[in-house]
Amino acid sequence: MTSFAVLITAGLAVWGSSGSPPDLTNGLVLTVIAGCLQAGAAWLFSHGQGTAQSDHAVSSVGNLLRLLGRAATLKDGVEKAVRKKTMQQVELRQHLGVVSVELEFIEERAIEAVGHWNQFYPDAVTKARRGLEEEGNG
Repeated sequence: MTSFAVLITAGLAVWGSSGSPPDLTNGLVLTVIAGCLQAGAAWLFSHGQGTAQSDHAVSSVGNLLRLLGRAATLKDGVEKAVRKKTMQQVELRQHLGVVSVELEFIEERAIEAVGHWNQFYPDAVTKARRGLEEEGNG
């Protein structure tokens, strides 16, 4: 759209140029057409794919921050369990249950964060998944 607007603006400038000064109507028409095309190009750019919308970005970052907190809690719990010399089978099952719950929470929030990114920039999600598959991590 931007290149189209530039071409139209240049074409109108050439069309409007002459040996004598252009009349007011001609200049006004050229200005209005050029302004509309430039405004349309700016609007398309600002609302195009990949433009971060604040509510999606805040939700996604919030999910990532919750993931950080849960991952830190999970890590601390596992480290405490590993440092403990003796552990009864019941206590081990309780620790593994907590680990399972925390991992499920992390999984759900990661899925939600990717979903938010997919809503406003699906190409980034597609490229990231493709890159993970190529690395053998997907």
